[in-house]
Amino acid sequence: MPGASVTLRANNAARDQALRAVTGEEGRFRFTGLAAGDYEFGCEMAGFVRFRQWVKVGSGTTKVDAAMLRGAVLAGRVIFGAGQTAAGIPVEACRRGGRPRYIAYTDPAGAFRFDTLPPARYLISAGGRGASFRRDRAYRMPAAPSADQTAAGWAPTFFPAVLTSAEAEPIPLRAGAAVENLQLRLLPVPVFSIRGKAVDDRGDPLAGVRIELYGPDAWFGPEDECRSGADGSFAFAGVRAGDWTVRGVVSQGGLTRKGLEPVTVSRSGADHVRLQLDPPFALSGFVERDEPRDAEGQRKTSAIILQQENGPGGIGPVFHRQDGSFVFPAVYPGRYRIYPLGFVPGWYLDSVRLGETPALKDFVDLRPGSPPIRIVYKPQAGRVRGTVERGEGAQVVLLPADETLWDGQFIRMAKAGAGGQFEVGSLRPGDYLAFAFEEPQDTDELSDPVLVRRLLSHGVRVTARHGELADVNLRVTPGGIW
Repeated sequence: MPGASVTLRANNAARDQALRAVTGEEGRFRFTGLAAGDYEFGCEMAGFVRFRQWVKVGSGTTKVDAAMLRGAVLAGRVIFGAGQTAAGIPVEACRRGGRPRYIAYTDPAGAFRFDTLPPARYLISAGGRGASFRRDRAYRMPAAPSADQTAAGWAPTFFPAVLTSAEAEPIPLRAGAAVENLQLRLLPVPVFSIRGKAVDDRGDPLAGVRIELYGPDAWFGPEDECRSGADGSFAFAGVRAGDWTVRGVVSQGGLTRKGLEPVTVSRSGADHVRLQLDPPFALSGFVERDEPRDAEGQRKTSAIILQQENGPGGIGPVFHRQDGSFVFPAVYPGRYRIYPLGFVPGWYLDSVRLGETPALKDFVDLRPGSPPIRIVYKPQAGRVRGTVERGEGAQVVLLPADETLWDGQFIRMAKAGAGGQFEVGSLRPGDYLAFAFEEPQDTDELSDPVLVRRLLSHGVRVTARHGELADVNLRVTPGGIW
């Protein structure tokens, strides 16, 4: 690929300090006189997805090959209710889980267009959910028609004309593909208000609290934001009926308080919401996994995060020490899912407990005085091997039959090698559904029950047993199903 722009930036260097080059007739480039270290390599060319890769440069010549993918095109039109043009409306294309996220605005004719999208399955939405849009000068949203003297607003819409990501139909885009003439229709819906007061753990009002309003798709970010008044009061207007989460944070006197409160908005709105912001507390735990040490006598450390129920993001990660102990230094009261991250080959996650309470699959209440977390890994994990018919290079996915285990800790993937042969290890004993796909898959999507249930009838059941090797043969799952 001649004429591609190539950059090389040393780790921790500013972007304007990157070295630059243009590829020659055979797509070749060369940087000389480099100091040893880690570098971010990038390659760009019109019509292709930007390529990025971290490379380690040492003595001698370091070779980097960039396999450029043609970008996909996604285009369409946004209209209001009866069909009037929706100009200046933000349209978002994102993968399940919210990242990466691409944004375009409709032109005066209501048309939008994304060029050079990376291959993926995208959720498409229009209507500007997100507080950041409300601050954008390009954002324009006219008043919605109301009925029965009730205030109305335009509801953000997912393709194909649904109001939540759970109902949305993902649009698969392959490299170089073009999907055009999509239509997104914004519909008017009644809107209401949320009013309440921010208080501390003693019940005293808190002024200046930054308060954010999150919808069911918390990974889209807050839909609105405000500050509490001198008496702790706050209000959100133009809120659609449904389930919401009000989240607050304030720092005073060197202490940061946080809190969240679930709110259901009905036809009468929601008044008298009490948002309590609490100080943090420390929570300790222990990872039990007696794996072999390395040459220096060290064990592999792994991370743990806490995912808050009804809240965006999480707390952590924190890593356990060599003796297995770990501490979350600042946890805020609430319900959390305890997520161990990563795994050691040959071992599997057996249990997670909060004191004596099982917490492998469920959210648990964390409060000051909560007992320690205990995470147990066991050796001799199950293994599965097999062959994908005409599937060299296919991605094999083993999905637990237990839906509550659909997350990155238990879903396993492997790439089929020569002759379509593969082996997957570090499996928690139990039943799995095995699949083979032509293209790489995303763990966020494979963790989504709405998407995955359409796949289940096409999986091949296999049982992973403690310390044993199971066999399974697969065919590539047809792309139209997934």
